[in-house]
This record gives sequence, C-alpha cells and structure tokens, in this order.
Amino acid sequence: MMKEGENGVKERRLAEREQLKKRICDAASEIILSEGFEKLSIRKIAEKIEYSPGVIYNYFKDKNEIIKLIITETLQRTCDQVFSLELDKMNPKAALEAGLRRFAASLIENRQQYKAIRLSGMNMSILREDSPEIEKLREALINLLKAGKESGDFSIQNEEIASMLLISAVTGLISTIVQDKIEDEHLKDLLIENHVEILVKGVSKQS
Repeated sequence: MMKEGENGVKERRLAEREQLKKRICDAASEIILSEGFEKLSIRKIAEKIEYSPGVIYNYFKDKNEIIKLIITETLQRTCDQVFSLELDKMNPKAALEAGLRRFAASLIENRQQYKAIRLSGMNMSILREDSPEIEKLREALINLLKAGKESGDFSIQNEEIASMLLISAVTGLISTIVQDKIEDEHLKDLLIENHVEILVKGVSKQS
C-alpha cells in the first residue's frame, strides 16, 4: 500500500482546516439567527460543533473575525456566480439583465449568511468593499454600462454613479426579502424578475 505523499498530506490538512472553518462559520450564523449577535461567543460555537474553544482560537481571535470571514466568503460566492455567466457574449441590455438577476439570486441563495451579517451589525457594503473580487465586479458593471451607452442601448450621465445605484437597488430588494421572511420561491423569483426589469428600463434609452 502506497504511503500518502507529502503534497497529499498538506492538501488533506488544508482541506480539513477549511472544512472546520466552514463549520465554525455555519455554527456562528445559526447562533446569530436564533439568539442574536450579542449572545454569540466562542464557547457557544465550540459547544455547537463539539470542539474545545482553544481549537477555534487557533483560527480566529474573536467572533468579529468569524463574521469578517462570512462576509468575505459570501461576497466571493456572489462574484463567482456572476462571473460564471458569459456576459461578454451578450448585448449590453441582455448582459445587464442576466448579471443583475444572477447577482440577486446568489444573495438569496446565501440569505442565512446575509441575514446573520446584518444582525451582527458589521458592515457588508458591496459599494465600499475593497476586496479584489468586488472591485472586479464593480469595474465589469461600469464597463458594461459604458458599452451600452456607446451602442445606444443605455441613456445615463455617469456610469459609476449608475452602477452604485443599481447595486444598491438590488441589495435593497434582497434585504426586504430577508427581513420580511419571504420564503415562497415563486414570489421571490417574481420580485427579482420584475425588479431587474424596472432597473434595466431605467437606464435604457427610450425609443
């Protein structure tokens, strides 16, 4: 029987570390949703995942660091979802519709984390987040608006301001869906579809 190579051992340990960090974050989200951020503690997380508090402190210095990782990973998943679309192969209007729809759908898919972040009181502003992924997302939206303006599809004064307003509008809808506990899938899809349609019409050149 072959022994596991050094690289294989490192990869396995890295995977185990990432899996444990995910369990810690998931447990933190569940505690925040059920008891509130004030009741969240390293001890409670440790009890929930059946580890000692010391193990968790090997990964995070406090509960705020855990929330920061939840924010980072939620935004990462959202960006990955949007960039999985081949927007550059669509016309500007179709690309904007598809991008905003996927952006909203991804936030809905991560609504438990999204709600936990909001309840924590920590800032998750996609408008101000300085991660490379979010910057890339903002730049892609601005470039898309510029392309639509040049092609005559969009009528806007300032692409950067328009991009901020579009992002704010979508995150505002998701906040409403999360806060109002709208769970009906058909209603959520309908809200997103109509919301995106209104937003795209708002920046489109009227014939």
